Amino acid sequence: MALATIAKFGTFIAEYIKGFTVIIEPYDDSSPDFYDPWLTFACNDASIGFKEVLKKFKSVILTSGTMSPMEMYTKILDFQPMFMKSFDITLRNCISPLIITRGHDHGELSSQFATRNDNEVMRNYGRLLIEFSAITPDGIICFFPSYR
Repeated sequence: MALATIAKFGTFIAEYIKGFTVIIEPYDDSSPDFYDPWLTFACNDASIGFKEVLKKFKSVILTSGTMSPMEMYTKILDFQPMFMKSFDITLRNCISPLIITRGHDHGELSSQFATRNDNEVMRNYGRLLIEFSAITPDGIICFFPSYR
């Protein structure tokens, strides 16, 4: 197993020369007297990974509260956006974050791992999104704590 890991590491180093760095640390900070070398393969060019994302997906949306100036990211990530929009900080007056603990049937809504596959919880989240989207004229953005 260790030999396979070393072989993969060597393959990566040989395959990706530009935009990457190999960092060798001879000692772990927690035990500086014990020689325990670490090899790290670090990507210094975010556009390399981002190109793979653009190959795999038709549409990619980048969002952040701190992506400013946005034009810098098109240069760093080496892509041409079809649409780019920046909102002033005053838009925050229009945002209404909500914490909702009960669903349509007054059942508990939870994002705990234990309720992840609970059909009632998922159904209540779905109903909630349908109801809010019906009464919100400019649309909604909903964040969940996991991809599922």
